[in-house]
Parts: sequence; structure tokens; C-alpha cells
Amino acid sequence: MLGKHKLLIVEDDIDQATILENNLQENFTDTFDIQTAYTLEKALFLYHSFEPDLLILDIHFGDRTIFDFLYEKEYNEKVIIFTTSSKEFAISAIPFRPFGYLVKPIQLLELNKLIFSGVEFLESLKSKAFEVISIHTANKIEFIKTEDILYLEADGSYTNVFLANQTITSSRHLKIIEHKLPNHFIRIHAKYLVNTHKILSLNKSKNPELEMINLQKLPIARRRLDFVLNQLPS
Repeated sequence: MLGKHKLLIVEDDIDQATILENNLQENFTDTFDIQTAYTLEKALFLYHSFEPDLLILDIHFGDRTIFDFLYEKEYNEKVIIFTTSSKEFAISAIPFRPFGYLVKPIQLLELNKLIFSGVEFLESLKSKAFEVISIHTANKIEFIKTEDILYLEADGSYTNVFLANQTITSSRHLKIIEHKLPNHFIRIHAKYLVNTHKILSLNKSKNPELEMINLQKLPIARRRLDFVLNQLPS
């Protein structure tokens, strides 16, 4: 697997949410980071702050539905599984291209099969996405080959993306961009994420640092030195 995915449960029935959480912890411990929302307001907040890949969504919330939450969202590259106590919303769910539509009481074996399929879909997407990623700047979105990136630098809530011949400042936090990158991009410091294919040398002195192919020297946090050494060719 290419790294942990993020799963959001949106369910107003606390007992049902607990059943889902326990099932996921038992069967997908190493696959997902999990968050739960019991209201549509909390779901909206987590959708933007947590940025889930897979969503398990109850449909009915009092006089509102989950469709109110989904409208105008980017969900083309997300796995959506709807859960409901009624079949009446099945047609309304179709435009969102769900992986599944489960009627309560939920059969966990059926749910888990859908989740496994969803994980395979996400892995295939991420493998393809590794070739090119989108970098959001203040005025536009730039599409960059990951192998053109030397390293990335956190700058508050912004990120400086260093290429061989230019630097692009993204309006996204480094943690958000990190999630899009392949495994040979590693964190060497709270501030720096580097492409290990672009390292020229490593200095293991009292103040360890990497020298990149553009001759830029970057500090390695001492507590991360062993990790960095283990990620480089022996």
C-alpha cells in the first residue's frame, strides 16, 4: 500500500457510528486514519480540514439529507459509501457515483468488501497521481511532474516548491501536498520535505544536513537522522 488513507464516517446515530468505528479498527487498522462526524456541520468542517479519501455517509439527518452536504464538493476521486434505513434515496445517490448503497442494519461483511474495493481504487489513483501533481498558487493551479521537484519548504500556511530552475509558492500547507507525493519524498525536518532522487550528499556531522543536486544545503533534524539514513540507498 502507498500510505494510509483518510476515512470519514458521517452518522448521527452514535451507536451505529461506534459499530462502524470498531469494525474499521478491527479490520483496517493499518489502512486508515479515521474521523467521525455526528452532524452535517462537523462533516463539512472535517471534509475541508481532514480531507478524507473515503466517506461512509448516512443519508438522513432530521429534515436534511447528506446530499445537502455533498453538493458543490469535489468527489470525483473519492470513495463514497452511503448508508440508510430506506431505499427511497437510491436514485438521488446516483449522481454522486457511490461505491455502494447499504440499507441498515448494515452487513459488515458487505461493507468491508466495498471498503477493500475502494482502497484498491484509491491506490490506483494515487499511483497515477504520482506522475503529476497539482500545485495551487494564489492565482492558478500548476501541474508539475513529481520528479521535477527537488524539495519543498514549509512557510507558515504556504509551501515553497523548489524545482531545478524555479520556485513556486503554493497556497496549501506542506502536509496537504505531502499526502500527494510518492514514498521517495521524505520529511527530514519540520520545515523540509525532499525528493531522495535529488540528493547529492549527506553530512553526518554534529549538525547533519543534505546537499541537493542544486547545491542547496538543508538541515536534518537530529531525531530524524536515523530515519533519513534508512530511506537512502545503502
